Amino acid sequence: MDPDRVASVTIPDFPTSVMITPTSPQPMEADTSELIADSDGGATSGRNESLAKIEITVLSVILVIAIVGNSLMLIALRRQLNFRPMSRMYFFMLNLSIADLFVAFGNILPQLAWDITFRFQGNDLLCRIVKFLQVFVLYVSTYILTSMAIDRYLVVCHHTFSRNYYSGLKGPRILVAASYIFSFLLATPQVFIFSYMDVPNNPGIRDCWVTFIEPWGQKAYVTFFVVCAFIFPLMVIGVSYGAICCKVIRFRLPKEARVQKPQNKRRKTKYSFSSSSAGTRDEQETESVDEAPLRKASEERGALRRQISQAKMKTLKLTLTVVICFFVCWAPFSITQLVIAYNPAKNAGPLQVIFLLLASLNSCTNPWIYLAFSESLCNQLRVRFSV
Repeated sequence: MDPDRVASVTIPDFPTSVMITPTSPQPMEADTSELIADSDGGATSGRNESLAKIEITVLSVILVIAIVGNSLMLIALRRQLNFRPMSRMYFFMLNLSIADLFVAFGNILPQLAWDITFRFQGNDLLCRIVKFLQVFVLYVSTYILTSMAIDRYLVVCHHTFSRNYYSGLKGPRILVAASYIFSFLLATPQVFIFSYMDVPNNPGIRDCWVTFIEPWGQKAYVTFFVVCAFIFPLMVIGVSYGAICCKVIRFRLPKEARVQKPQNKRRKTKYSFSSSSAGTRDEQETESVDEAPLRKASEERGALRRQISQAKMKTLKLTLTVVICFFVCWAPFSITQLVIAYNPAKNAGPLQVIFLLLASLNSCTNPWIYLAFSESLCNQLRVRFSV
């Protein structure tokens, strides 16, 4: 294969879970101390073992947190569904936890094994399957999270449409199915651009490597991935939850709840002519009886206001947390990918290498966010583990 037609020849190996650049555990260092002499007196590219240990540690921690968090979420949901019917929110939480476990076993675990062995251990078919799965599960998790935002937007901001055309679990099932279909289509290019081949400029060393026919192919594909996996979902999630926040902030009690008139008309005050003191007492008693429904309505309205105020704050905090966590988890990885794609001559530093391991970080935060904001699910875990 002509080296000039391999888009990654001039860039180092990257431990990326996105797998748009070649996936060896660390960047190759230009320093001669990182070159390992072979039996023929030549030199083959090695790796920075200190950085490799850091990468393996980071991936191991992410893997454990993702498995533990999403397993706890599934346990809590299973117990909760024994007492309550499946709701839209529980349906999305269930599918998001399953998708995040797919990320743990289909993305993080293969990447961890790859970092440990340094070079890909397998054949060409396995190479293509692994690269496809690593990106497919990332897309699935991201788009189910996006579908959840769309679902909440329809329910809160378009209540009439949701009640007439989007009731039950039919709509959520369509959104989740669409997430899997779109993810499959978006991840398909991985099968064609990756193959098990000789590493460029290192004859005799084989690895799962990416090739692009055109020189601009790498930039185009990296940009495509960042738009589909980060920018577009971030816009949909941000706009959906932003509209929900505006709706919640502007929410007011319905007119019938704001002004609750007593059912019985106020009786006319009766005066006794027997004595002035008796007449005054009779008037006060009648007014006291007539004002009781008004005071009760006022108290109920105040309690309802406090309840709505608490629900508003909880909704605002949840939506803000989801948007911020999605941005924080995906931004470092996506920006680093773009920097490397558009400036391939510059070797990646240790910090960039670590950033390239964080594509799956959102799958760690998702279960903890929804557990933190769901008291009922937390209670189910306390009961299950007798905490």
